[in-house]
Amino acid sequence: MPVKNKIALFRGIVRNIIFATNIIAILLLFSSFLSWRVSPLKTNLFSYIGIAFGFVFFLNISYLFLWIAFKKWKLAFVSLVSLLLCYHPIITFFPMNIFPEKVPGNSLRILTYNVEGFVNENKKRTKSILSSIIL
Repeated sequence: MPVKNKIALFRGIVRNIIFATNIIAILLLFSSFLSWRVSPLKTNLFSYIGIAFGFVFFLNISYLFLWIAFKKWKLAFVSLVSLLLCYHPIITFFPMNIFPEKVPGNSLRILTYNVEGFVNENKKRTKSILSSIIL
């Protein structure tokens, strides 16, 4: 068997292995999407897969960039469609309220205080710090 045929065979095997792992990553993405829909009382498998949603999402993004880098447009389209089908869980998991017109009511607000500044001139606390922070 000539060397060219061996290299082509090796490339084909590697490409098929990478494509198979991409399909597995897409199936894991869909399974983690089901963690929002399937009750853990029925089966807890999807709940455990849902814990890894962030990792699986970035794995699928990596495959999308890999297919684009190697100019495999059909395979990139498969990865892109799988990400678009999971759009709602993605924006729920990674909320980006950069320019919100109206702040969602159940959003997390973080407020920090420098509690060292809650003393008077004599370095005595006039009231408890907790009562100063809570409005």
